[in-house]
Amino acid sequence: MERYTRNRAGALYGWEISPTQVGPGRLENVAPIEGLHFAGHWTQPGGGIYGVVTSGIQTAQAALGLEPRANLGRPS
Repeated sequence: MERYTRNRAGALYGWEISPTQVGPGRLENVAPIEGLHFAGHWTQPGGGIYGVVTSGIQTAQAALGLEPRANLGRPS
């Protein structure tokens, strides 16, 4: 994994999977610096494919000023 992602030691799930480093224990998607957002397995909600995809959706919603659970591009 390190070869393809440049994550040290191939950190597949980002931070350690422990009670203090999952969910709310990870970096928030919106930084304290205006306009800076984070997405990926190092951020909320966590690692793995589902967590990374959800992180990207949450970050896109925040960057676009949409409410959580907002419709992202699907026709109404």
